[in-house]
Amino acid sequence: MFKHMKRTLVAASIAGMLGVAAPAFAVGTGGDFSIQEGVVDGVPFDNVIVADSFDFSYEATINQTIDGAFDFIGDTFTEAGTFELSSFKDGIDTQSGFINSLEALGGYGIVGDFTASGTAGITGVNITALFDTFLMNLYIDDDQDGIGDTLLGTASLVPGEGVAHIFDGLANGDFEAVMSVALTPFGETYFFDPNPFYIRLNYAGNTTTITGANTEESFVAEVDGSGNGFFQAVPEPASIALLGIGLLGLAFSSRRRT
Repeated sequence: MFKHMKRTLVAASIAGMLGVAAPAFAVGTGGDFSIQEGVVDGVPFDNVIVADSFDFSYEATINQTIDGAFDFIGDTFTEAGTFELSSFKDGIDTQSGFINSLEALGGYGIVGDFTASGTAGITGVNITALFDTFLMNLYIDDDQDGIGDTLLGTASLVPGEGVAHIFDGLANGDFEAVMSVALTPFGETYFFDPNPFYIRLNYAGNTTTITGANTEESFVAEVDGSGNGFFQAVPEPASIALLGIGLLGLAFSSRRRT
């Protein structure tokens, strides 16, 4: 019975790559950033939020192929879904603002959509899934109807930086994906500090529920969960190269003096 339960949770590992919350992800470990809510239609006055992370919830559909042995060779999946930001955090403290407050008082929402693909397989007593692609769009939802109105930015998977697991226990799984961030001109007025903004988004959490999954045959599963995201700065390759050239020049200069 327990073995069967473990098998029915397979897609949670795949879904987990997409977004969910629990002890698997770090909270408050990102860089500080500032938001100007006054640029959003309907917000009555300027209001700055300073945070280092955000919480979100999501739901998605996973289409998993299983071809013989459930492994990484031929067992691919695709996933598509939507998500919603629930709050901005500074450490463990929720920051107050107009996001998700009453629309009549100037409230608005932030929503997104995503698509992903990759491979999954059984590793020991766990199930592991790896992303090949992950594309995300983030929007302001002016009237909180769940539909994006103004694009804030996009994010795409850093190659090799997306993984999820299902454990041999009652926990449904965890996930983490690191993505490159590109803000729109409007997004730069909303996420206004630092400028230029961070170029990496760490998106992680745990799977909450999953239905329709198994490890015996191909399936379509519905999943949902919640999670935490934070931003980080990463040196551009050109900057790293310039630093290396500078160090070489310094070494050469020192050798000449010697």
